[in-house]
Amino acid sequence: MLSDFGLRLDAEQVSLLHRRTEGWAAGLQLAALSLRNRSSPDEFIASFAGDDRQIVDYLWSEVLSDQDPRVLEFMLRTSILDRLSTSLCAAVTGDEDAAEHLTALEQGNIFTVPLDSSREWYRYHHLFRQLLRSRLEREPDQLVPELHRRAATWYEENHLIPEAIRHANAAADTALATELTAAHWSEFFNSGFLVTVAGWLDALPEATVAGDSRLWLARVWTAMDQGRVDETDRWLKRGEEVVEAEDLAATRDRWLRALRAIHSFKSGDVSAGRAAVRTLDVLPDDEDPFWSTVACFALGITAYWSGEAREAERVFEQARRLAEADGNALGTIYALGYLGTISIDRGAEREAEHLLRRAADTVGGEPQLDEHFTAMVAHLARGRLLAGQGSLASAERELTRALELARRGAGNLELTAALLASGELRHT
Repeated sequence: MLSDFGLRLDAEQVSLLHRRTEGWAAGLQLAALSLRNRSSPDEFIASFAGDDRQIVDYLWSEVLSDQDPRVLEFMLRTSILDRLSTSLCAAVTGDEDAAEHLTALEQGNIFTVPLDSSREWYRYHHLFRQLLRSRLEREPDQLVPELHRRAATWYEENHLIPEAIRHANAAADTALATELTAAHWSEFFNSGFLVTVAGWLDALPEATVAGDSRLWLARVWTAMDQGRVDETDRWLKRGEEVVEAEDLAATRDRWLRALRAIHSFKSGDVSAGRAAVRTLDVLPDDEDPFWSTVACFALGITAYWSGEAREAERVFEQARRLAEADGNALGTIYALGYLGTISIDRGAEREAEHLLRRAADTVGGEPQLDEHFTAMVAHLARGRLLAGQGSLASAERELTRALELARRGAGNLELTAALLASGELRHT
């Protein structure tokens, strides 16, 4: 088809154009007409969108001009959505006939694509949606933010938090985005979505993050777990500078002590970390199970690397129970990795195998959990176990993986342990 217009495009350009138009014949023809007068095909193809003049004119005259005004308004207002469902569209538009509109659009083959066999979710053809968005921008200034706020509310009510936060940000509603992030960051962080949480925080003003204990805590954790030492130091200092209500100040103070202990350990100063954790009181019925789990980790890692294996084992077992009860998968894997390591140290191989199998089972079908540095301890322990059993190739794979993960945010001693184990295996 494209050759009929006298165009000479390479295979990659043709493929990209097909993806842009989703194989839509008229879209390809319109793109070809536009390309004939372009000096830079690559630039046009990369930016080819629903606001291109010829596409706008074609679609408006051939598709949209004859639509029922209510249906057209429905399409314009729902163009802010990546995907469409009856309930979501009704919430965003306030139109009680959302189901009928979606059915009519699909049956009329009006650039609506079903996303599941049950016809619950749909989306607009990408170019068509971009056309609608370009027309929607001509509406009153406050309409688009309000539509995004309604979408954010619906997504929050349906426990689809990433989408809720994205629409809150699209609405430029900092207060809503702040509350959504503060309320939900830890569940996503502890499920291995570190980059997701960091992105939420990046979208908020720094002063907002620094002034809210919940967001400040999230910022410290993301910086620390990404191995950003200088950034972690900066945020820990900001935590000391902010003055808040007495109850929030007390909460931030105990987090500061636990985080400084872990940061000292990660930097290689086990003595400072060990001294800091002695001020922590871990209570089994503490109202904040995440803090209790972290405090146990601070106690456990500093005890283990100080040569106090029995104390470390006791505290890591407590951390495991807390993490499992709280649905903290990362914490569970980290605790099981250390418990497996301690079992190997004392020659209890069967016990170690059982613990490490539980760590692998915790990862299960959630691959992001095995991308976080905390998984390195289990990989390191598994590599040591396999090496001791003579399975050298498998051991090398595990130790290579442990080393890769350790470089993403593990403590200096944990990284050194992975390096030493790898080096010892190569000289076996």
